[in-house]
Amino acid sequence: MSSRPSNMAGAQGRAAPSAQSLAARLLDKRAELEAVTNLDETTAEIVKVLVDLAKEGNVMADGGRAIAGVMINWPNVLRVIDLFGKYMSNSFPSTKESIV
Repeated sequence: MSSRPSNMAGAQGRAAPSAQSLAARLLDKRAELEAVTNLDETTAEIVKVLVDLAKEGNVMADGGRAIAGVMINWPNVLRVIDLFGKYMSNSFPSTKESIV
């Protein structure tokens, strides 16, 4: 059998981490994973709320445009009412004048 040089010399040069330190690191990584998972879930909830808010904003914008369309016609409606009032006053004598 040929003997290959082993890597044991390199492993002996550094101390192997203890089981306790590995367990502590594993717990830290699990806590970190849980925090990242919670952050992911919270971010998804915030995105959902913002999307819903954007939809509501679009509904309000559409309603504002509809109200603006109605409001823009009010001068014409009032002008027609005024014209009708003038027509009615010219077409029919007032009751005070007909009594006198």
